[in-house]
Amino acid sequence: MTTRRTGRLRRTGIAVAITVGATAVPLAANSSLSAATTPVKGGTLVVATKDAPVGFCLNQTNSNASEISVHQAQETLFEQRVDGKTVPYLAESASAIASLDTGKVDYRTWRVKIRPNIKFSDGTPLNADNVILNITAWRGRVAGVTGAGDLAVIANGNWTGARKIDDLTVDITFDLPIGDIGESLYGSGRQRIRSTAWLSQKVADQGSAKGCKNWFDGTGPFMMESINSDKTEIVLVRNPNYWRKDKNGVQLPYLDKVIIKVVSEGVQRVNGLKTGDYDVAWFTAEIDTTQYKTLSRMAKNKKMKLVQSKAEYFPQIFLNTSEKLVTGAANSFSSLDCRKAVIQLFDRASYVKARGNGVLKANDTVLGSVTPGYTKAGMLTFDKVAGNASLDKCLAAIGKTTLEFGAPHDTNLDSQKNMEFIATMLATNSNNRIKLNLRAIPTNTIILQYFGNAHAFQPFQVLEGPGMSFNQLFLKGNISSSPRAAATFKALGQPLNLLSVSKHKFTDLDLLYEKALANPKAANAAKDYQAAMKIWQENALSIPTWSLFYFMAGGNQVNGMGELQLLKGGQAKKASNWGIKMTNIWLSK
Repeated sequence: MTTRRTGRLRRTGIAVAITVGATAVPLAANSSLSAATTPVKGGTLVVATKDAPVGFCLNQTNSNASEISVHQAQETLFEQRVDGKTVPYLAESASAIASLDTGKVDYRTWRVKIRPNIKFSDGTPLNADNVILNITAWRGRVAGVTGAGDLAVIANGNWTGARKIDDLTVDITFDLPIGDIGESLYGSGRQRIRSTAWLSQKVADQGSAKGCKNWFDGTGPFMMESINSDKTEIVLVRNPNYWRKDKNGVQLPYLDKVIIKVVSEGVQRVNGLKTGDYDVAWFTAEIDTTQYKTLSRMAKNKKMKLVQSKAEYFPQIFLNTSEKLVTGAANSFSSLDCRKAVIQLFDRASYVKARGNGVLKANDTVLGSVTPGYTKAGMLTFDKVAGNASLDKCLAAIGKTTLEFGAPHDTNLDSQKNMEFIATMLATNSNNRIKLNLRAIPTNTIILQYFGNAHAFQPFQVLEGPGMSFNQLFLKGNISSSPRAAATFKALGQPLNLLSVSKHKFTDLDLLYEKALANPKAANAAKDYQAAMKIWQENALSIPTWSLFYFMAGGNQVNGMGELQLLKGGQAKKASNWGIKMTNIWLSK
């Protein structure tokens, strides 16, 4: 492969893992701002990511790291600004209107205006019919597109439908009220809009070259050109129908092509940046702290450019409360005393000091202070005396002398070392009465196992961002308290607790979340979110570790990282857990 403007090969790295998370020491200065000011069109950017996608159908679940490619081709009706607020993007506006059944503005019906003159990469228009089809697919009502166990169907369990008002206007309806539809339409970047043709494919064609298992499309700045058989290399090219221009009227994107490769280890991505094999690399501070230090030094010496996300990702070790796992094995963490024991014997400060490498900071509660659900109420802390007393009660309840359970972790070396440290720490603090059996499992597999009630002790990065609309999906025991939802999902063969990693049954917690989501006044909603989190924390449903951030490094020839502007409301997030948009990236000559 010949290079673009620099005369060298380059690639990008993207890292995301499902293990245990981090809060950042401030970056050496977000050193991404371009020295050059006039963008140059053309060139190829090579990007490396940690994981390959499983596929792109709505009922296929991918790790964050494997989703950078689809975000270059697909966009959302709302986007998130750098300050965390969601603003219209493919949509022009959204407003609550009177519901047909009540005649009142009860926040169960929202009117969404679609931005005009937007086309998909296949040339078809974005319009009301297409948006309705997307919503129908998210709800699992398009034959063959979704299936049993589809996480998106449960996540959108409160949506009841959509109706066309005119070609660019849709009314979206909900079972229970939604006080802020922006977060729901953004879906932490997951409510992406697909073309009508893509959503209408036959089941038999989904495994074909252009089927959803191997192909995606959208309204974004790039579109697919090719993908290899194991999905470790995806080639994207400029979308000729893209709807955005820069502030000077220049058609976006600037790049001709983006090549995305899977490079599993962070050290390989750093070496590729140094040799010029990669233009940009994406990392997670969860397992790439050494790489962060190396790249920060290079950025300080102006040998590299570096941007990072906010520390707004909150990895947990979720404790499954089910009496039995899917295998039929008894689960000790159905006992509150067993859950309390592992939390009280978890020395977070020592763990972060040993495994955070001076980059990460401990998170003292389940949710970070950037969220309206932040509270210290009910939070158990490290206490060996109290922890061993809880362990005495736990072992008496389960009739054993040792609390033993499986400890799954991602297959990379750093994830393994994280879990080895936790195993040793808990054994030491319990006088060898807690034993973890470590199991290495690939990321995409482990995600489905966590939702499938396969493990008792579950390190998982699923809580993210400053909003609560997405986070509450995984913190509730059941997705909805509504009888309609129960009947609907029973008919679909979908369990209401599929997204609940802890599988708890605290209905008072669920009702507080629903009350908060219905409230359009943020300050009032925050009180109910915090009351819900108090119940979560005092029932010992998860162990917080650290607040996590993600970072992107690029060679000095790369311009525009962390500078993408939205049409409404200013700057987009500098970086996310899946990567960044390449819309405004350009290469210096």
